[in-house]
Amino acid sequence: MMNKKLISDKELQKEFNLLQEEYNLLNRRSLADIDKLRKTEQSLKDCEDNSHERIKELNGIFLLGQLTEEYNNLEDIYQEFVNNVVPDSMAFPGRLLYLEIDNKKYCNLKNFKIHKTRKILSSPINLFKKPAGELIVTYKENLPFIDFFEQNLIDNYAERISKITERIIVKQTLEESEKKYRTTMSALPDMLFYFDAKGTFLDSQCSKFDTLMLEKELFIGKTLNEVMPAKIAEQGMHAIKKALETDLLQIFEYSIDFPKGKQHFEMRLVKTAPNELLGVARNNTSLKESESVIQHQNSELKKLNTDKDLFITILSHDLKSPLNNLLGLSEVLMEDKSKLNADEIRAIANDINKLTKNTSDLLDELLIWARKQQGIIPFEPHNLSFTDICVEILKTLSQKASAKDISIDYSRLDHLSVFADADMLKIILRNLVSNAIKFTNRNGEIQIIADKDAENVTITVSDNGIGIEPQDLIKLFDISQLATTKGTAKEKGTGLGLLLCKEFVEKHNGKIRAESLPGKGSKFIFTLPVSV
Repeated sequence: MMNKKLISDKELQKEFNLLQEEYNLLNRRSLADIDKLRKTEQSLKDCEDNSHERIKELNGIFLLGQLTEEYNNLEDIYQEFVNNVVPDSMAFPGRLLYLEIDNKKYCNLKNFKIHKTRKILSSPINLFKKPAGELIVTYKENLPFIDFFEQNLIDNYAERISKITERIIVKQTLEESEKKYRTTMSALPDMLFYFDAKGTFLDSQCSKFDTLMLEKELFIGKTLNEVMPAKIAEQGMHAIKKALETDLLQIFEYSIDFPKGKQHFEMRLVKTAPNELLGVARNNTSLKESESVIQHQNSELKKLNTDKDLFITILSHDLKSPLNNLLGLSEVLMEDKSKLNADEIRAIANDINKLTKNTSDLLDELLIWARKQQGIIPFEPHNLSFTDICVEILKTLSQKASAKDISIDYSRLDHLSVFADADMLKIILRNLVSNAIKFTNRNGEIQIIADKDAENVTITVSDNGIGIEPQDLIKLFDISQLATTKGTAKEKGTGLGLLLCKEFVEKHNGKIRAESLPGKGSKFIFTLPVSV
């Protein structure tokens, strides 16, 4: 039988105390763990709540982004924003959402009214850093406001709607600006080209009414040398190089042959970037044509002024001189008729007759010339017998030719026909034959001959008279150097006769020229169309 050692009360109490301390320690640890667990659970709940709010916020921002894709109109975006986007993303039934922007109001409730006595959350709307409105959230009814609705969420929405509005305004402004630009360019006569340093076409813009412009795909990406004629390409490359080197505007003109005719252009090149240029081409064909018309009109005005001065000169000199002579001879007859014998009176009468005829011829030439300048001489060409016209003119000049014993041969005409205006042809022949008589000495000879080919009749009036000096020959048909020379019998003239011949021959699309040697005589040669 074994002996057992009995535990004393003291030892038992000590052991009990140790067990009690261990129990208390375990109890304290359990309470701490439970508290920690509770805190962890609360943190998880808070995190979940925050995540839900963040998800709502992100969902709202996503929906806002979709609005900008679905709508281009700000009015539609604002209405959708207050009615659907914010309420759906935040899930807050019973609240009133109010947006005021650019003095316009939008709300998710009709006939809304904001009560200042109620609690509200608001955030300002700023457009381009300037106040433009406000975003407000409150209850529709007079209920207490729950503060779990976070202010920063409203701020985020206000900021987002501000940025969306700014972006759309900028986009619309750019679109309107581009539309105005395109509209303006379509109305302008200019063609715009963008080049690089190698003369490559990068882009172009021209009026939709420009029928001369090639389709873009035919030249974009190609160089001047590939698209334009070699000479124009060389001009363009020289201007491009100079514009890039000097930063100065370069201008050059060029012409292109089109099926409808030649077109004239002016190109202006200016540097826009280190290796890029803008070329502005303008079709100035109308301007060139207008310049040509103006130059022609200026030439005509100068001619008219010259003609006017000539007319005044003839009136003041060539017409006045024979009239003064007539006046003098008539005064002699009146004052000294009792002292004059029959032969002297006959001589004075003969002089008066010659002066009167010369003056009459002068007036005829002046009147014809004046009518020609006024454009009132009719032009009525038809088939004529040149031989008959020639015979008629020679009859009127026979007295002048007989007075100087000059023979006129026209036997080689052989009943030739021409297509001409009868009156103009008579004036041409009368002037040329009269001049031949005037500058041919007594007992001289004049010939009128004609040659015919398929298109024209060439007529030559020649004489064996005194001829014309070379320096005077080149002046014969120039009105600005009009001069008169007395004939072999001191005959006078105006110098208008040859000018009339030239104008009337050219009226028939013919040509006239003179050949002469001093002392050997002269030839006047002109062409007329053959009869049709």
